[in-house]
Amino acid sequence: MRATLEVSPGYPGQNRFTLRAYDARTSRAIVGDVTLRFVMPAHPELPESTLDLFRAVDGSYAALGTNLTLIGDWQVTALVRLGATSMEVPFQVACNPTPDLLHHMTMGSLPMVYGLRLANGWQLQAYLTPGHTGRNTLHLTFSDQRGGPVTVSGTPVVIASQGGVRRSLQVLRLAFGTPTSNQFYAVGAFAAGRWDFHVTATGDDGTRLDSAFSLTVAK
Repeated sequence: MRATLEVSPGYPGQNRFTLRAYDARTSRAIVGDVTLRFVMPAHPELPESTLDLFRAVDGSYAALGTNLTLIGDWQVTALVRLGATSMEVPFQVACNPTPDLLHHMTMGSLPMVYGLRLANGWQLQAYLTPGHTGRNTLHLTFSDQRGGPVTVSGTPVVIASQGGVRRSLQVLRLAFGTPTSNQFYAVGAFAAGRWDFHVTATGDDGTRLDSAFSLTVAK
């Protein structure tokens, strides 16, 4: 059997996985059941996950899944079942930063988004502390291309979602005696797992600034 695996767009979060499997002798598409298994060797603390693929009209197998949760190299194994026979096909998949992600850092084994590029040339730094199940603080800092402070009009709107759970966070402007022009925070309770954040802010010139990123909360 010969097989190819396509992953699009190849960033952390939702991706489309397409497997094409052929008989090496006849070049005919193989008909069976396909499941992908995901492991990240660099982070053995991450639980293994699976994704069932469904046969398409062109003979390929495809599905949408959020199994790639961190930037880095993943080991993806395709389990192909043909009646009583099954075969495993290993793939190495690189999960890359999104185009607007300037830098990616970690706090221990937890991912931290650092330096998201915004539409007007600004940057956004965002991270959660302490990063464990329970009460956390989301920190947001807006800056110019050189890292200097900028002026954000009003208060950003932040939506946090995990699976079917979606909620708006109460965002406050950070103050050191005097309120800052570019630093904000929001406090909330977060369950373990991956959380998706959508932040909408307004620049001092009225430009709407939208950004999206994901952070993982440890148990």
